[in-house]
Amino acid sequence: HHLPAVRGLGPLYYFLTRRQLVRYMQTLAPDLIHAHIAGVYADAALRSGIPTVLTPHGITYREMAIKYPNRLRRAYHGLPVLAERSTIRRARYLIAISPYIFDAFDGWIKTGEVFHIENPIDDHWFNLQSQELEGRLLYVGTISPRKALLDLLQAIRQIRGSVPHLELRVAGSGGRSYAGYVAQARRFVAEHHLDEQVTFLGHLDEERLLEEYATCSLLVLPSRQETSPMVVQQAMAAGKPVVATTVGGVPHLIRDGVTGLLVAPGDTTALGEAIVRLLQDEALRRRMGEQAKQEAEERFRASRVAARTREVYYHVIQQERAPSVRIG
Repeated sequence: HHLPAVRGLGPLYYFLTRRQLVRYMQTLAPDLIHAHIAGVYADAALRSGIPTVLTPHGITYREMAIKYPNRLRRAYHGLPVLAERSTIRRARYLIAISPYIFDAFDGWIKTGEVFHIENPIDDHWFNLQSQELEGRLLYVGTISPRKALLDLLQAIRQIRGSVPHLELRVAGSGGRSYAGYVAQARRFVAEHHLDEQVTFLGHLDEERLLEEYATCSLLVLPSRQETSPMVVQQAMAAGKPVVATTVGGVPHLIRDGVTGLLVAPGDTTALGEAIVRLLQDEALRRRMGEQAKQEAEERFRASRVAARTREVYYHVIQQERAPSVRIG
């Protein structure tokens, strides 16, 4: 089923969309709704009167703090944060894709049941054959302040003389929202003569992205905020070690020194040192990649995640259909 988007701006768009969704859900009358992201869609699902499972994927209030450092601007764009808080508090059934969800929403999760089920990764990533090229790094994601590509570029500037054939491949774009940040990143590359070390690939389809994972030596994610990044899970499934920062749910995915290396956010020196360490030690890279793939098999296989999710659906429907017991 496809519902055309409602036209409108800001709060008007939110409330019109919510009203349309509630009516549509009630007309469709499914046994259960699974809402992803604690926003307008989850709000509508919870208002529909139909049993709803909610899976939050991002931590909006923390992401908005990075996107809008100015408090007045953040308050002006505050409706998504209010929606997030409201839906988390009202949800009776929550799927947590990371233990970080509990930390981030501490005090908001009231009486609901919480099920820990991580994001699934498509079998294509598990079946990928490595064609590693020496010195090749991969960054995948939106080019934005939250993802901190500039930190990685600074690290590349610091280590380019230490690693032969060093190359960073940047897969992703900033869109109109982050055009200024993208321009800043490109300007940094030009000013520091990193054109031979850094390649901007733009947004890639899955086939081309798989090729980039196959040929990289490792994935690097220098973010300032993450919940449970799919790109890390994809790298693990592909048997690639990861260098990332100790933010959000990343430490729940990567075991430092076992499946990758973790550094403090913003510490470009430590980031560069971690990259050099892995690029200069093929045996360590291979050992970490193999361990990462093994853990991904146990945690992220789509068939296993689907089975766990289906169990939650059956449980919720059974709970909602059980006759209530009146006392007194």
